[in-house]
Amino acid sequence: MKEHGIILKPRLTQFYQGMPAGDGAHGFEYGGKADLLLNADLSKFYLWKGLSLTLHGEYNFGESVNGRGGAIAPVNTALYFPGIEGGDAYDLSSVYLGQRFGDSVSLLAGKINIVDLASTKPFMGGAGIDSFWNSVFCCHPERDGSPVPLGGHLNMAHRHCDHRVMGV
Repeated sequence: MKEHGIILKPRLTQFYQGMPAGDGAHGFEYGGKADLLLNADLSKFYLWKGLSLTLHGEYNFGESVNGRGGAIAPVNTALYFPGIEGGDAYDLSSVYLGQRFGDSVSLLAGKINIVDLASTKPFMGGAGIDSFWNSVFCCHPERDGSPVPLGGHLNMAHRHCDHRVMGV
């Protein structure tokens, strides 16, 4: 499918996590996340060059330790959204179109998962799975706590600096 412009990335991640000391419950919990990421190069479908579509479906199951011990920031980013409190949860966390203009400018518009955008960063990334779990290290905290705003993201990279504008 890659030669036709479609890339599917399924992933299943399991967590067994607990709080050994401090205030709150000290038991360990088991939970998991199933992801399906789809990237489509729409120029392969005879649309204009640089146009793409991204979809990210997420399904969380089991239990989480988020909120234990009075933590303000989620200690397990992967299980924070779409959440698992009161039962399993699922969502399409990314549904957006992207347009590249040459090598230095790109524009995204739609429902954009900020954790996904930050996941490729060498230190800060990982989406709460491939690197640090705590949300403080996975992405920039959002003002309303939601990692999935509706809006646009403009990235203008220059040889010596990187300018980003986020509009919601």
